[in-house]
Amino acid sequence: MKPRDTPRTGAQHNGQGLNGRALLLAAGFTCQGVCQQGASIDRMLITGQSERKAGVYAYVVGDEVRYVGAAQRGLHARLKHYENTQRLRTAARIRAEVLKEIAAGQIVEVFTLVPPAEFLWHGLPVNLVAGIEGGLIRALRPLWNVRGLGGDI
Repeated sequence: MKPRDTPRTGAQHNGQGLNGRALLLAAGFTCQGVCQQGASIDRMLITGQSERKAGVYAYVVGDEVRYVGAAQRGLHARLKHYENTQRLRTAARIRAEVLKEIAAGQIVEVFTLVPPAEFLWHGLPVNLVAGIEGGLIRALRPLWNVRGLGGDI
């Protein structure tokens, strides 16, 4: 079986045996808050305040990273999309998954990381937000990331 054909069981480990949550914490992510049921059945709220800077975010259930995303225009605005938007397909799909977990009694936490805004590699600009997001998706293959299904980005 090729690595991309490996079944996704939800058990996530890197080469050093860290689970998804431990990997995020070791990489400098912080827990920004938890998701809660909103005022209506199709709404959710995220407790805590998030940065207005570009960054990477992850939804975590237990020790398992379920979704990894990038917020190029700022974490605060991007995470607000998950609370109530109906226009963005990905936000609506992930919100539905989060609300299912909440209804089942699970706690869904939101972790974020704001890397340095400017990084140069031999004089060339490197987008750390996109690189970290892609690396986490490849390493963890989160269940809710469509791009993680085949292992390719």
